[in-house]
Amino acid sequence: MGKQTNVRLATMSAVVGALAGGAVVKKVWLDKYHVKKAEVTELETERELLYCWLQIREQGRSLANYFDGESQVAVLGMNRLGRLAIDELGEYAAFGVEAEDFAAVHDHLTVYRLGEDSLPEADVMLVCDIRHIDEKLAALQEVYDGQILTLKEALNRIAEELTS
Repeated sequence: MGKQTNVRLATMSAVVGALAGGAVVKKVWLDKYHVKKAEVTELETERELLYCWLQIREQGRSLANYFDGESQVAVLGMNRLGRLAIDELGEYAAFGVEAEDFAAVHDHLTVYRLGEDSLPEADVMLVCDIRHIDEKLAALQEVYDGQILTLKEALNRIAEELTS
């Protein structure tokens, strides 16, 4: 090999390396972008739910009022929204269910692991998770035969009752 061939190979290697490095950097940044976009969407959803919930409470209604005929409401999601729902449900809250954080506990309710533990019966399962909701609903429907209601659906129904 001559000197020119070595220079060409080195140049081509540098170009290929730069392109490959650029592709890796682009993928890393795109992955970070998608994660941040999902976080922003989740925060916006939570903000909207909390705002609706606050408006309902300002009018003197609550989840406990909504579930007044139900003796046992299970809550899927031991995150901030789920814990607020449990607090507001009071005596109607039967047990908690967690799909992601299997280390989640509650001070006075038993917390079952979705897909790991068999779930006791309840009148309704209130789904308070907002992350990966479709996957969690599908997993829940495989192991739970009772009525399933999302927090968003419950709050929207209460809001509709107040406006009609």
